[in-house]
Amino acid sequence: MNINDFPNPHIPEKLPLHEIINAIVSDQDFLKLSFSAIAKLSGFIGYLQNLPNPQILISSLTLQESVLSSKIEGTIATISDVVEDSPQSETIKNDIVEIKNYVEAMKFGKSELSDRGFHFSSYLIRMLHTILLTNNVRGANKAPGTFKVEQNYIRNDIIGNFTPLPPMLTDEYIENLVDYINNYDEITPILQAGIAHVQFEMIHPFQDGNGRIGRLFIPLILYAKRLLPFPTFYISRYFAANDSNYKKCLSDISKTNNPKELVTVWKKWLTFFFKGIEEESVRHIETSKKIIELSNEIERAIKRTDQKEIIDYLFDNLWIEPANFNKTSYLSSTTVYTTLRHLADLGFITRSGSKRKTRYVFSKLVDLL
Repeated sequence: MNINDFPNPHIPEKLPLHEIINAIVSDQDFLKLSFSAIAKLSGFIGYLQNLPNPQILISSLTLQESVLSSKIEGTIATISDVVEDSPQSETIKNDIVEIKNYVEAMKFGKSELSDRGFHFSSYLIRMLHTILLTNNVRGANKAPGTFKVEQNYIRNDIIGNFTPLPPMLTDEYIENLVDYINNYDEITPILQAGIAHVQFEMIHPFQDGNGRIGRLFIPLILYAKRLLPFPTFYISRYFAANDSNYKKCLSDISKTNNPKELVTVWKKWLTFFFKGIEEESVRHIETSKKIIELSNEIERAIKRTDQKEIIDYLFDNLWIEPANFNKTSYLSSTTVYTTLRHLADLGFITRSGSKRKTRYVFSKLVDLL
């Protein structure tokens, strides 16, 4: 890598961006778009709030996001690969670990925010990074949980190379970002999430894994701002489908210094982001309806109320190993095996594994996702 091929480090304005955002929100069309995005997102939130057991949505959508966000970084494992957990290659095996790390990072983020009064911290950011890069995945040798001490660079031969914030300013800018999230409110939480996401990407505080942390930021901020009852709203699919536009928006912000032009490029990004919120809200609702229909269908298929423990476990994990399940369940092993064979006969689950280690995969839900 030739350092001369990269521009000087980009040093963004600290948050909040009063003048820029005031100019943007004075535009009536932009306000209409922001309210439309909130309305669409509220439709999905309604599903989360009104379910007797929201976990039937949370686990499925979180795993789906983990696969999609990791795929942006180059993994090739699918949801089926993760739940079957019988990788055919070392590459898939490593991908599965990376995806599981993403799930664990999201769980930690929710727990940490709940325990700390819904406040972000530098510790939270560093721990998310540590969890993502644990278990010897790609980037595990690049100082997990430690902010960069050397300048990092991003190569892009199409829109141009990018040099993030210098390492000596990282702590200062992360402190500013955390303070902005905790102690400042924009007109809508989704506006704040969109701004914070870009600022994090401009800081690029770690040697590796910044993209995944930046995408995790979005649902966690919406959860911290109490817009979401659970940090279960994901946008990686939209970013991946519109990768060129996404990178162009961020690149334009990093290359613009003129105040008037900054208003234009920030508005372009936020418009792109709000449309993503709208589009993914509709997708989330469609997926939620299908998962709820599946939940109702499978509950009608069981004969006894105590069998619901098995159903809840399947929705929470998307697979079940009866031998392990029996160790913690109050159900008899006969009931467990009989129920699982019945659900397999009906096509809800599929038996895999060996005689010594039987695993049933919730194939109907996996196919839906």
